[in-house]
Amino acid sequence: MNKDWMPVAAGVMEIVAGVCAGLGAAAVAFSGAVLHHIPDVQHEEDVPLELITGLLGSLTVILALFGAAALIGGIFAIRRRGWGWALAGSIAALFVVPPLGVLSLILVLLGESEFSGHEPLPAGSSDPED
Repeated sequence: MNKDWMPVAAGVMEIVAGVCAGLGAAAVAFSGAVLHHIPDVQHEEDVPLELITGLLGSLTVILALFGAAALIGGIFAIRRRGWGWALAGSIAALFVVPPLGVLSLILVLLGESEFSGHEPLPAGSSDPED
């Protein structure tokens, strides 16, 4: 089997997107914690502090989940195993860092045949039983 560079490049892009998502999640969590220590915001009646804190917490969890999926998918892509995981990681990267996500998605799709244990369907067949 001819080893190509596409899965490795896609994996690196997914890992970079996962690290960016992790840093973004940490920044959002930190901003939510700092928000409680600003005196003017604590006593402002027009700003629902609990709502803002809840939204920031939800955004932190979403970013962390997308980041973890991109990291796991990137590891699978570099190892050329688990095409489904690599595809899921590139889709997660698409939501975190769209340019890297698009490129990694294209490279994972083009390098599908290089993943161990994954046999792509023939172009003319829609049913593998034919």
